[in-house]
Amino acid sequence: MFNIGIDFDNTIVDYDNSFYELALEKKLINKNIKKSKKSIRSFLKNEGKEDEFTILQGEVYGPRILKATPANECLNTIKKLNDLGANVFIVSHKTKTPYAGPKYDLHNAAKEWLNHYLFLSSKGGNIKEDRIFFNTSKSEKISRIHYLKCNFFIDDLPEILDMVNPNIKRILYNNNEEFYKSKYSFVSNKWKLVGDFIEKNL
Repeated sequence: MFNIGIDFDNTIVDYDNSFYELALEKKLINKNIKKSKKSIRSFLKNEGKEDEFTILQGEVYGPRILKATPANECLNTIKKLNDLGANVFIVSHKTKTPYAGPKYDLHNAAKEWLNHYLFLSSKGGNIKEDRIFFNTSKSEKISRIHYLKCNFFIDDLPEILDMVNPNIKRILYNNNEEFYKSKYSFVSNKWKLVGDFIEKNL
């Protein structure tokens, strides 16, 4: 058996269309903006509307979370890891409520999403609820990763992986392989390739 820790937001969950649709609905962007969270955040920041983005994020992560979709091939890869004998943990840095706007319960919303998209089902990801950790600070998240003795950890944020012990195989879920590949064990935004890398490095 081996332990794999996986981040939640923007790693398991793809929010790009959700951000685009809600920002368009609220008339914060025009249709020409790229359908990505990063593009929308950059646009609103340049427009001096960073606070609007924070409120937008609270709604996307809260009551509209079911409109977000699983990252492509993520669920199938987790099924494969289960078959290989992995203990799969979700270890996320997520505040209980948004930084701004209505006080939605973001932890409950995330669990609802995981259940809706079969990550908790024995027919899907088969992740046990006691293996899901939403940590309210980055330091708490890092401590949890180390406490769980993860052999691999997958995250979309370099700043998080930089805090993780280098004896853990650190996988950056990112498309900028050339920039980061010398720094981490593996870099890809393709879940199938992430699964292949883990299988080869057991």
